[in-house]
Amino acid sequence: MFKRESEGILLIIGCGNMGGALALGLKKGLFDRVLFYDIETSKASSLAAKTGGESVLTLKDALIEADVVLLAVKPQSFPKLMAEAASCFRNNQIVVSIMAGVTIKSIAALIPVKTDIVRAMPNTPALVGEGLTAICGASEQAMGTAESLFSGVGRVMRTTENSMDSVTAISGSGPAYLFYYAEAMLKAAAAQGFNREDSNTLVYQTIKGAVKLLLDSGEEPELLRKKVTSPGGVTEAAVAELKDNGFEELIAKAIDRGVSRSKALGK
Repeated sequence: MFKRESEGILLIIGCGNMGGALALGLKKGLFDRVLFYDIETSKASSLAAKTGGESVLTLKDALIEADVVLLAVKPQSFPKLMAEAASCFRNNQIVVSIMAGVTIKSIAALIPVKTDIVRAMPNTPALVGEGLTAICGASEQAMGTAESLFSGVGRVMRTTENSMDSVTAISGSGPAYLFYYAEAMLKAAAAQGFNREDSNTLVYQTIKGAVKLLLDSGEEPELLRKKVTSPGGVTEAAVAELKDNGFEELIAKAIDRGVSRSKALGK
């Protein structure tokens, strides 16, 4: 049973970047104890040392203890994990999964007891406390626990499971699109003769300032773009090149392909 003052014992399975970010961002006192398990034991030990949690060598024993289980492993690793430890889940545990594409139904099918499952999709800005995590699930108590868990690393948005593959392709993968854009801008700046330091300043501060303006102004992106784009000017010529080469269509196709891949991972 859950204690009123906390959520009990949390077990994080998978201590990579995202599992680590969530552990480091946990609100103080949210859980009585936090346990870490990873097939690479050094990762679990390192995270335990940083957070004051406990690394565990035996997954089965940790599962028996846990009130909340966070599945932060790769989707491809999940079937093997469950083959080893499925029998150790307990009735009414809360299971939170951040595995891309893996549905609540497919998780439930591999757990032989009744658990309350929440599917979540965080993104890597969680590493700096600015993540966005979309969550879905049927149990209000489990959803509340998930909100408390992920709110330590950024914003949390409730959605439906039908939307989760789209969320994955837009916000889960979205930071990579921006990083790819930054890569291209840096290469373009270098081609114009700027050294690495100046290229970084030009590109990074431009991105930072533009994002802040977008967030703080309350204006739509289209309007902000038009304010920069003077008729016959430099920006108009550059944006026309992007449009002529199908920039918007390319982004839409990338999202569609990401959605398809997310769905495939769940099969």
